[in-house]
Amino acid sequence: MTTRTLSGHNSADDFDELCNLFVELESCNAPAELHGMICGQLAAGKRLSANDWIALAVEQMQLSELPDDARALLQALYDQTLKQLLAGEYGLRLLLPDEEEELQVRAEALGQWCHGFLSGFGLAGQGVESLSEAVVEILRDLAEIAQVQLDLEESEENEVSLMEVSEYVRMGALVVFADCNPSVPVSQPPTPSLH
Repeated sequence: MTTRTLSGHNSADDFDELCNLFVELESCNAPAELHGMICGQLAAGKRLSANDWIALAVEQMQLSELPDDARALLQALYDQTLKQLLAGEYGLRLLLPDEEEELQVRAEALGQWCHGFLSGFGLAGQGVESLSEAVVEILRDLAEIAQVQLDLEESEENEVSLMEVSEYVRMGALVVFADCNPSVPVSQPPTPSLH
């Protein structure tokens, strides 16, 4: 196995690197979903030890074990994701396929990311009763995006729509993080709107 590293800013290269890892380890799940799960856990205020994070990743990837270089790569992903969330409005980048990929592939990956975010948020045990109205609405929207199954044609209009929805998801994750982590100094992003 080759030595794997991340660029440090969730680029398309990082997505490809994780895809290669998932294929090599014969994982059935998607890298976008795993990144969404990390973001959901962190947004809910949960911080995991290295061992707990790796155990969660192994479970999510449906594996029995991870080689050392895969552990290092996944730990780097966790660390950089937390750093990005703490950076505020312009920090977080969703780990999704490159814009060169087909629109349908990117839309499916966005849905997987949203599914992962909701799973991670739920696993963190954040009670709905303590959430602001804005956060509840964002979580509802993410649930809808996660379930949407479209047969998208390549068009400029669909491209713009996907870009807008992706940005809504990114800003929504930041709002949830800021709202559920009030003691963490984060620049409060404006509440996004899909409507």
